[in-house]
Amino acid sequence: MKTLNKSLACAAFALLSAAAGAETVLLPPPMLNSRVTVSAALQDRRSIRDFSDAEVPDRVLAGVLWAANGFNRPDRRTNATALNKQTIRIYVCRKSGAYLYDAKKNALEKVCNDDLRAAVAGRQAFAAKAPVSLVIAADLSDAIYAKPPRNTLTHYDAGIVSANIYLYCAANGLATVCRGTMDQMALRTALKLPGTMFLHLNHPIGYPAANGYDSKYPDSFVNRQLADECARRGLVLTDWHLHIRGGMTPQLAAAREEAWIVRSGVLENHGHEWEISDNVTLSAFADAVHAVKAGGRTLPVGIQVNDRDWFRQIDKTTLSKLDYVLADTMIMGERPDGRANRLWEPQDIPDPEKWMEGYFEHNMRILDEPISILANPTYLPGCIAGKYDSLWTDVRMRKLVAKAVERGIALEIQAESSFPRPRFLRIAKEMGAKFSFGTNNFDSRPKDLSRWLEAIVWLDLGPSDIWTPTAKSPKRDCGAGKPQAGK
Repeated sequence: MKTLNKSLACAAFALLSAAAGAETVLLPPPMLNSRVTVSAALQDRRSIRDFSDAEVPDRVLAGVLWAANGFNRPDRRTNATALNKQTIRIYVCRKSGAYLYDAKKNALEKVCNDDLRAAVAGRQAFAAKAPVSLVIAADLSDAIYAKPPRNTLTHYDAGIVSANIYLYCAANGLATVCRGTMDQMALRTALKLPGTMFLHLNHPIGYPAANGYDSKYPDSFVNRQLADECARRGLVLTDWHLHIRGGMTPQLAAAREEAWIVRSGVLENHGHEWEISDNVTLSAFADAVHAVKAGGRTLPVGIQVNDRDWFRQIDKTTLSKLDYVLADTMIMGERPDGRANRLWEPQDIPDPEKWMEGYFEHNMRILDEPISILANPTYLPGCIAGKYDSLWTDVRMRKLVAKAVERGIALEIQAESSFPRPRFLRIAKEMGAKFSFGTNNFDSRPKDLSRWLEAIVWLDLGPSDIWTPTAKSPKRDCGAGKPQAGK
């Protein structure tokens, strides 16, 4: 029934979009599920002026606009405004025309058919290359803005909007830069702006150009050591946790593989709050990835599943196009507002041991699903991560590893992650577990692979310890209505 409801919802969205006509673009729900913390987004915030040719998907654009000037409560915006006047207006300029963002409808109302990105760029031609440019304006028709000092209040409002845009872009691998330069006269004329509409700032937005940073692994000391160890041990490593997001594309993944020893397996998030949530979209994604070759080899394609009933949502024909299914344990239950409880977000855990009992059962249930890889095994939320040794006892670790071995599920060693800890990995090696490697990227920048190298050396891994997809992958049981026991 849930799958049917989703299909009906998708059909309804398509019908509504068609009914709205060419002058209105109904946006999909904004992408609000980044696993990047606010602190990490602040760390990554920067002005980037080199843009790739990749288009910004409407769902990502919807997220940028929501962050800039959307509603996060009834009649209250994501961006603060002086006296709560909510005078900010966002104009969206792209190749197909210029639009006014309607946050209530989550829609774009077409203002003109012209491509105004060059007018937004003004004297700085680099900005015209971005696939989308946002113009931040303010409606000064309220008499309160007629005299100083309140006539400058919207300057501060626009700055808050700009900061929101920066943080959303940083969290989602987008490139942007705040600018004051633009051809004001050309924009005012094309957008048919009244005299009371003031143009403050603009943000060209896209994915970083390849020359913004090298997406291939550098010739570093660690990477040379890793290559030497793999050659000496006869290991063939694949990054099975390579997301298509933040500028990473199947083509870049293939180029990265061809340039070095690590192969690429690419995936997207799957679930009702995520990038892919239906069989049609998933099938198209798998076909698009399989069309890309790396050294004559088809790129493996998978999904990271985030709904616990995913195996009932995907039909067997669509599933047959996938090479693997990855899951983690970092979403458990719901918050009071009905949103999925993402454990990387702040948690209130007054009794860690009692919470751990439920969380351990959550881990074991996920291992009963027809998955191929368990990512970030033994993860704990930040507020109790310091109690790792007391919460993740040897007994719990051994039960988890035994289930993974029984089900043929690989345990991931993730670059730049502190999970799992060495004690768990030693137990897993002793019990005959298979290991996979992943980076869990947020953009196309290569990650530090020191942890891969360390694990290979101190676990003394050989080819028989490394997981590879087979015809008997656990995902074979998908679509049967419930996960089956492993053979």
